[in-house]
Amino acid sequence: MNNRYQAEYQSKLRTAEQAVQVVNSGDVVLIGEFIQFPEALEAALAERVDELWDVNIRAVSAGRPLKTVQADPTREHFIYDDWHFGAVARSL
Repeated sequence: MNNRYQAEYQSKLRTAEQAVQVVNSGDVVLIGEFIQFPEALEAALAERVDELWDVNIRAVSAGRPLKTVQADPTREHFIYDDWHFGAVARSL
């Protein structure tokens, strides 16, 4: 990779905490499926539970319980929408 592309790539890197700051109430967040699930990003989003309302999180067969769902048992802040309805979604 040449220096120009490397510099551009480096300028776009963000921590999970920084990345979820662009999420607003009412947004739809599409996350990776199966083993591509962005655990750090989803955990950082769960930390914002008191700041956000009606954020729809869409995934396909999450392999573990979501921290956003655990942080919001009343589903006022985060709504989990599993497009495959795997074992984790059925347990919720």
